Amino acid sequence: MPQLFQSFDRKKMVKMNIERVRNLMKKEHLDAIICNSMDDVRYLTGFSTFHGVLWAAIHISVFTTDQETPTLYTLPYMIDYVKETVPWIDVQEESMNMPTTIQKLLQEHKIEKGRIGLGSLVSYGLGKALENTLPYATLINSSMMAEARSIKNDEEIKILSEASAVAEMGMNAAIEACNEGVREYEVAAAAEYAMRNAGAEAPAFSAIVMSGENASICKELSTDKRLRRGDLVLIDQGALYEGYNSEFARTAIVGTPTKEQKEIYSLVLEAEQKTIQAIKPGAKCSYIDGVSRKIFKDAGYERYTHKYGTGHGLGTATWEAPSIDPSNNTTLQPGMFVAVEPGIHKRGFGGIRIEDNILVTEHGPKVFTKTRYWDI
Repeated sequence: MPQLFQSFDRKKMVKMNIERVRNLMKKEHLDAIICNSMDDVRYLTGFSTFHGVLWAAIHISVFTTDQETPTLYTLPYMIDYVKETVPWIDVQEESMNMPTTIQKLLQEHKIEKGRIGLGSLVSYGLGKALENTLPYATLINSSMMAEARSIKNDEEIKILSEASAVAEMGMNAAIEACNEGVREYEVAAAAEYAMRNAGAEAPAFSAIVMSGENASICKELSTDKRLRRGDLVLIDQGALYEGYNSEFARTAIVGTPTKEQKEIYSLVLEAEQKTIQAIKPGAKCSYIDGVSRKIFKDAGYERYTHKYGTGHGLGTATWEAPSIDPSNNTTLQPGMFVAVEPGIHKRGFGGIRIEDNILVTEHGPKVFTKTRYWDI
């Protein structure tokens, strides 16, 4: 594993995260928050759990406004590991009856009759069981953790910078692998291998490599299709590093680009760069989304414009708030870390997507991904 480009203080980061959550809880008049999504647990405790869908709701974190740190419930065999990783957190074994265990903790803090927020992945079953064990509490579906995670502190930004750098190692390896006859999944494997060698816990998701017609229909899956001369190759991938995700895209070419490929690539790059330039505190996400769409429309490519949001937040999750899409009127704030990814997808032509990772600062956008674009 390479040396960190810049060191970070995990304990300091978690302390700032906890205080942000505590302040938002007070704002929403919540006495406690219960969450078990992998992304929320990472944010609130600093413990990076196993990466995988089956582990998405294994750990349960309970935090009351009067606690110094959250209580993290984990599997019995993981107790020593978790305590060693995040010794500043109160770590307890999960029980066979978690609703009763949570009830006892809330009783200790005299809030069994309070307002309790339930995070996004708290199951219906656990929610109903908590209704029975906490009959006098007010249980609320809360999106507060998403709001908390949307603004990054200085320590989180250091990690995201590293995550972006690790992802660039994967991207460079993928681009180098884009040769005639190579299969899409071999290009994806080159990216993931390079990122793991660079210290990634895992890919942010399975690396996406779409070539030729696969990119025209956004077939976001690396297949056994072989790259052919003249193919556009859309590569979208990222790294999970120290609990935080990066994700960006480049489009490569096998052989020499045609005039049409050059023209559309230049159009997508212009749209992406102007979208990035529009990023600043106070700008609405819906406005940012519309920048690239207007450029494509004015150029006559409206029907081929990306049908997904132009961007999204990055952090302990690969896709988190804020969502940069036509319906979201959330305003950007300093500390938001976002991906911007406009694209053109056209049957018979292929697809081009260019994506970068950007920090919203008081002075405008700061681009973290440095992998070069085409020289055209």
